[in-house]
Amino acid sequence: MGLLIDGRWHDQWYENGKDGAFKRENAQRRNPLPAPEAGRYHLYVSLACPWAHRTLIFRALKGLEPLIRSLAARNVAGARPIHLLVCGGGKPARFQRLAERLGVGPLVHFLGFHDDVRECYWSSDFFVSPSYYDPCSLVVMEALACGLPVITSSRNGAGELMDDGKQGYVLTAPDAIDELAAALDKLTDDDRRARRSGAYCFFSIAR
Repeated sequence: MGLLIDGRWHDQWYENGKDGAFKRENAQRRNPLPAPEAGRYHLYVSLACPWAHRTLIFRALKGLEPLIRSLAARNVAGARPIHLLVCGGGKPARFQRLAERLGVGPLVHFLGFHDDVRECYWSSDFFVSPSYYDPCSLVVMEALACGLPVITSSRNGAGELMDDGKQGYVLTAPDAIDELAAALDKLTDDDRRARRSGAYCFFSIAR
C-alpha cells in the first residue's frame, strides 16, 4: 500500500484506525478561501494540466456548465446551500454570466490559479468533476487521496476506480442534470457524506 504526502507518492504502509477506517483530519484551511455565508462546499478543479491552455474548451470538457445548471436546479426553498469553488486559471466570464442568469451567482466562486491546490481540497466537503471526456482524471484520484467523496461521470476513466454509492457517485452522463443535482443533495447530508469520506483513500501499485 502507499499514500500521497505533499503531492508525492510514498510506498509505505499507512496505519488506519483499529476498525480499518480512514481517519480524515478536520479541514484547517477554510479561512484563506471565500466564505460569504454558511453552507456546504464542493470543489471543482479545472486547468489541472499545464498543457490545457485552451481554458474555455477545457472547462467545457470538464462539465462546468452542467455543474452550474445542476446547482441552480437544486436551489429551491429548504435545500441546504452549496457553494461551488472553481479552481483554475483563465477568463471565467462566460460561466459567471451563466451562474448569474440562473440565480446562483453568489454561490459560485472562481478562485483563479492556485500554486498549492491542497488548500482547495482541504477547504471542501466533496469534489465534483462531471467530465465529458477524460481518460483518467488525476484530480479525482487526488480528491480520493484527500478523503473527499467524489462525483464524476461515466466518461471519466477515473470513475472505474470508484464503486458508485460508496466513494461517491458516477453519473451516467455529464449533462444528466437531475442525476447530478440528486447526487449533490445526497452529499449535503452530513452522515451520508461521512460514510463516503475516505472510503477509498489509498492505492496499491502493481510492480
